[in-house]
Amino acid sequence: MSNSNAVMRSLMVAFPEAGNPHLDLSSLIFCDISGIRALVEAAESLSAGRHLTLHGLPSAIERVIRVTGWSDLPSLVLCHCTEGGS
Repeated sequence: MSNSNAVMRSLMVAFPEAGNPHLDLSSLIFCDISGIRALVEAAESLSAGRHLTLHGLPSAIERVIRVTGWSDLPSLVLCHCTEGGS
């Protein structure tokens, strides 16, 4: 909660102007709803036609994203790739 705005701003600054950014969250231990919302807002901030791909989401966080309907956003992709593949 205390750093979710900083996370969102950092993600938006870190994303290049072109292409589709990817985040590996497989080592994420904890993320509350404000942190999940920061990821969603970062995806929504991308220019038209671009998307943010999230890899390695813990199942509880993926469940929240699906229940809230955020998984239907065209700018957010939940990847179910396996190690060494996509």
